[in-house]
Amino acid sequence: MPSRLETWWSRPDHYAWLESYLATRGLSRPAAMLVGGAVAFLGGIEALMMLTPAGPSAGPPQRIAAIAVIVGCGVTATFWFRLKWPSRTQSTVFVMVSALLMAVSCLIESDPMSSIAACGLFGILAGYAVIFHSVRVIVFVIAVAVPVAAVLAVRIAEEADPVLAVSKLLAVLGGSRSSR
Repeated sequence: MPSRLETWWSRPDHYAWLESYLATRGLSRPAAMLVGGAVAFLGGIEALMMLTPAGPSAGPPQRIAAIAVIVGCGVTATFWFRLKWPSRTQSTVFVMVSALLMAVSCLIESDPMSSIAACGLFGILAGYAVIFHSVRVIVFVIAVAVPVAAVLAVRIAEEADPVLAVSKLLAVLGGSRSSR
């Protein structure tokens, strides 16, 4: 008999049902456009960050990584703007690639306060994963987000103060907002 953890870990997703729900209501295209627009928006944020000292200004590797994030967001957005709703596998790959793009984006910025604020975007991706995918995909997003937030908290502790770092880390992990 499987344990509760095994049962929880192996639960199926709701992808087919939600895909059908969107399709029967004529919402597949608008939903895909919304996701594509959000991804393009995130690529635009990274492009803007290249114009500020808080962004990836430490050197050529960070700027190259930022360009890769922008291009990755452009490719991903284009994927969503196509006419067909993605398959379960394509959507899973989207979540995984997006989590990695977000991680790179957060880790290359020069200002850890700005970076840790951007970690809140992992919550949006996790929300998408919760709605469409299984626990395994959600755990992947969390497994990427938590170490990124922890690294940024260490940077804040080194540059500003440890209490602020803990506060910001807890805010990101708890999904709430704390003031600077």
